[in-house]
Amino acid sequence: MGHADQRWWRIVIGSAGVSFKKANDLKKAIQEIEGVNSVNFKLSKEIATYHINAKMSAQDLAEKLSDGAAGKIIEIGDLKQNRIQAKAAGG
Repeated sequence: MGHADQRWWRIVIGSAGVSFKKANDLKKAIQEIEGVNSVNFKLSKEIATYHINAKMSAQDLAEKLSDGAAGKIIEIGDLKQNRIQAKAAGG
């Protein structure tokens, strides 16, 4: 891609029992990823939706999400150009 353009990603995590604590823990884990500029989320009916501003491709972000602290919270099930869909790990 040459230039490290900023991109917006949407991550949807749908699983019974996604609590505010789990959603907020994931937000903190995402914020720690190098290249992530900002993270916001909303939680409704046990579904957390994140909006992430980052300087990386969807695949690179998905790889980083599957490692470390975030990988203990979610399991990625679907990857598209501007959307990553995941479920709560172990859920």
